[in-house]
This record gives sequence, structure tokens and C-alpha cells, in this order.
Amino acid sequence: LPPLDDDRLRTVLTWAVGQVGDRYVMGANGPDAWTCSSFTQTAYAQIGITTPRTADAQRDWVAAGNGFRVQPQQARPGDLIFYDSYLGPNTIGHVAMVFDPSKQSTVEAMSSDRGVTYGSYAGKASTKNIFEIWRVGNVSDQPTRSAA
Repeated sequence: LPPLDDDRLRTVLTWAVGQVGDRYVMGANGPDAWTCSSFTQTAYAQIGITTPRTADAQRDWVAAGNGFRVQPQQARPGDLIFYDSYLGPNTIGHVAMVFDPSKQSTVEAMSSDRGVTYGSYAGKASTKNIFEIWRVGNVSDQPTRSAA
């Protein structure tokens, strides 16, 4: 499965950056408040890709053949970063989007106190029990593959 072409990726990132400053609210699904997974879900919906709702389900979806895993040094803008968080060390609880890999920066719905903002994934690979970067493939319409 090839990666997204530049035009589709630009659309995803332009939408994501346009939400910076929005609020983070647990369970929110836009248009002015987001959770981490509703943020990435809606970003990819801008190009007709329908992902599951939760971070853990999104990781399973991309791993089920809708993308491929990349090493941190191979990250590019738009890649999805999954790691453990409030759900415990053995469960994916957060998803962020790579913004600038040269600075290891993200754009994401981060937390209730930070909202949608730019963040960093620098050092997270060594501090998180789960840390994975996945590139969404150039899928056209969903659902093409199931996480089941």
C-alpha cells in the first residue's frame, strides 16, 4: 500500500493546523472541541478516509493493512504516533500526528489544559511502554479493511 500522495497529505495537515487553539474535551467530536482520536479521525476524513473512533482502534485499523509502521527517524508529516497514557502502560491511550519530523513536533488534541496544539514526541520512545509511528496508506474510501 503506497503512502498518501502530497496533495492528500497537505489537505489533512492544513485541516489539522486550522484547529490549533480548539479545546480538548473528553468525548468531544468537534467542531470546536476534540479528543486526540476524534481530531485525527476528522483530519483524515477530510480526504475521505474513515478511521475508527478511539486511539487503540485507530492503531489496530492502520496495522490491519491500512498503512505501515515506520521508525521514528523515518517519520514524515501526517504520520500517526500511538502511545500508552492514562489507560495504563499496556494500552494505547493517545494518538498524535507528526507535524515536523526534523523537530520531532506534532499537531494534536493534547489535553484539557493545552487543547489542540503543537507538541513534541522527542524522547517519548524511551519513556513510554508503547510508542509506535504509523503511516496511513493511500486508501481511497473506507472501510477498505477491518481491524477485526
